[in-house]
Amino acid sequence: MAAAIGGLNDAGIDTHFSRSLSRDKTYDTIVAHSGGTYQYWSKVQANHLILVAPPWHKLGRFTTKELSRRLKLRRQGRNGTLSVYETLRFLASVRSTFRHSRAVRGINLLGELTEWLAQNDFRRVDLIVYDGDVWTDPEIKQAFKILQRTTTTVLKGHHDDLHRRPFDLVILINKILTQK
Repeated sequence: MAAAIGGLNDAGIDTHFSRSLSRDKTYDTIVAHSGGTYQYWSKVQANHLILVAPPWHKLGRFTTKELSRRLKLRRQGRNGTLSVYETLRFLASVRSTFRHSRAVRGINLLGELTEWLAQNDFRRVDLIVYDGDVWTDPEIKQAFKILQRTTTTVLKGHHDDLHRRPFDLVILINKILTQK
């Protein structure tokens, strides 16, 4: 996360990290990653959302069983064995993982975004997904087509590339923001 924020700041984009959004503040652009994309957007005042790698199940909502299955897939290395690195990362983020799992089971993301977009004709959403992401089913591209003023970009990579190799994402976000 620090590398992504540093890269955006180095690109001249004033960037701040926060785990929660104030309903009393107004934001120009919000970039949310993974479970952080599941917010009550209808309550947030912003002009632009960039949603990166939202967990998405082809049925629209996750069950606890499906979340557990994908968590196990995420913790495995490319050769199918348990990755020590991923296990340590998971154990270090148990709290946020449980918080995110409640959100992806309980918040209707498309409904929240539909309501958020309807509040102001200037608002827009940019969706960025990775082609190798175990958390995001490819059907998200079809599901998001119902939203107005929404673009979708598919990057090569995996869910945690924001942490591992954020520079492709930083370049894309910089490009999106300079085209506004």
